[in-house]
Amino acid sequence: MKGLELSRLCYEQSGRPALEAQFPELFPRMAAGLAGEGSECFGFDDAFSRDHDWGPGFCLWLNRPDYLAFGPRVQELYDALSSEWETRYEAFKDMLPVLSPEKLYLSDLICAAHVLWQEELAEQYPRLTGHGRPIRKENDGPGITSFETYLRGELLTYSVESLRLYAAFVDKSKKERVNLCEQILRNTVQQYGFSTLEEAESRQP
Repeated sequence: MKGLELSRLCYEQSGRPALEAQFPELFPRMAAGLAGEGSECFGFDDAFSRDHDWGPGFCLWLNRPDYLAFGPRVQELYDALSSEWETRYEAFKDMLPVLSPEKLYLSDLICAAHVLWQEELAEQYPRLTGHGRPIRKENDGPGITSFETYLRGELLTYSVESLRLYAAFVDKSKKERVNLCEQILRNTVQQYGFSTLEEAESRQP
């Protein structure tokens, strides 16, 4: 199932009836759809290529006066519907591709290495890394997605062949004592004008 189809089902079967019932006067002025940077918004997603935010949901647009008057209440209803969709996973799980044992194994292997690297960074640069996500999945919560969970979700969209290559690169980096997370962070701070991670760390509030 493509993301647009899933979004349409969520809206037609759950979102639209609830919105019409709770906001009968506002509903005719609402617009619904799916927008963003994910491949599903353009119809490019398939069983082997899905962005990390792929899943049930849709977007709503209100004009400014309606947003100011009804925005919080509409958001509250949407959040409640989102929780409902999670409990309805059984209804569409058979439409999703089955993850092979090898894909799960390779994803866990890669993820474990990155979690340890990220924890090393947190010890060395606590203020710099403190702006990011919590590291381990045990710290997931409502509205909070850990580095580990986010990364695993991304990895599970990769092909098995890509994961094999990635796992080999991770293994090579570990043997050479190269922290890939540190390389990524170093490149990031340099884009912001810092020469080193130490300089970026010292400039954090």
